[in-house]
Amino acid sequence: MTIAQDMNELEAELKRLNSEIAELSPKGAPRVPGRAAPSTDSARLVVLKRQLATTKLKLAQAKGKENAGA
Repeated sequence: MTIAQDMNELEAELKRLNSEIAELSPKGAPRVPGRAAPSTDSARLVVLKRQLATTKLKLAQAKGKENAGA
């Protein structure tokens, strides 16, 4: 696989993760101080945010390789 293909796949994954996070995030709900009650949505959000961070790191590394090769 080429670096350009890797970057395209990672960018598509970023878009997918961002849209899924946006769907699960509470909209207009008031923030209550303290710890949020656990739910399946909040647990899924934690997993998605970790995946998003990993994907961003991989994309940055791929861009670094592309710039080093240029």
